[in-house]
Amino acid sequence: MREHEPHRKHHQALCRPRRSVSWPVPYPSHRQNACRGRLNGSGEWLLKHREFIHWRGSSYSSVFWLHGIPGCGKTKLCSMVIDAIKSAEPIAYFYCTRDSRELLRGKCSAITQSLLRQTVALCPTNMIPEAVRIAYKNMKDEGFGERDLTEVECGDMLVDATKTFPSLTIVINAVDECDEDERTALIHLLKRVRDKSENLVKIFISSRDDIDIMTSLADAVDKRIRADDNIDDIGRFVYHKVGALMDLRDLKYGIRMQGLREEIINVLTSKAQGMFRWVGIQLETLKWIKLDEDLRTQFGQLPDNLNDSYQEIYDRISSAGKNAKLLSDSVFQWLMYGKET
Repeated sequence: MREHEPHRKHHQALCRPRRSVSWPVPYPSHRQNACRGRLNGSGEWLLKHREFIHWRGSSYSSVFWLHGIPGCGKTKLCSMVIDAIKSAEPIAYFYCTRDSRELLRGKCSAITQSLLRQTVALCPTNMIPEAVRIAYKNMKDEGFGERDLTEVECGDMLVDATKTFPSLTIVINAVDECDEDERTALIHLLKRVRDKSENLVKIFISSRDDIDIMTSLADAVDKRIRADDNIDDIGRFVYHKVGALMDLRDLKYGIRMQGLREEIINVLTSKAQGMFRWVGIQLETLKWIKLDEDLRTQFGQLPDNLNDSYQEIYDRISSAGKNAKLLSDSVFQWLMYGKET
């Protein structure tokens, strides 16, 4: 045992710099949540898309920007991209959110620390980036132990860490969930990593169609999700959801309505305009309708978009009675307060 003691101490010394990079966000669970409910075959259109194939195969560092309207499946597509790349080469990823319970997931500093920690964790023990070793030594010399790294420090270390791999992919989902100042800083840092890295760095970013993001990513490979891109995925999603509701008898008189199944699927698929979330909201409404004719009447009154869908839900709550409206207004006010704080 004693002859192995020097080797063990040397190994521990090498690992300490890796532990010095804090891990503030449990990113693996966010990926698991994003993958949940993803149907087999969904999203394959993106992996086969000409722009994506060109971006993946190019021999220079670059950014791919996937964007589209709310509810069009960007997070599920991101999870699929991560799975496709993870099995072949090193990857670091992050799922942003505006959730007031997880404020760090919208902060540039926490996001970059997570990316750095993931990247350093991929490095062989004897190839820990020099910048990380120096940062650890400085922390030790200062006598304060581990501390959060600044965004600049994280950026410099990420650049240094990319030297360890022939290529590295970074995936950021829903960057629009960060406040504008935070996402601007994050995109600037990622582009600096791209430009300063000696080896190949590919960066995949998804977001809504926000103007400031469009401006920041003007030089990125650009793919906007159109309704005809994911029409097959929408059809698969509708078929699965309608079948599940009928099996659970959540659609009223589910057995008798089997003849309406194809009609429901066709109507929702044709009117979805690429919005998975819109489909989910309509099914929540349809499952309370008892009569076939009322169901067909509702087909002709489906809202055109998510905003109209949410307005319809609010109107339905408001018409349920004075106390129901007061209660719902109070809930919405608390939700808005929580979001602002």
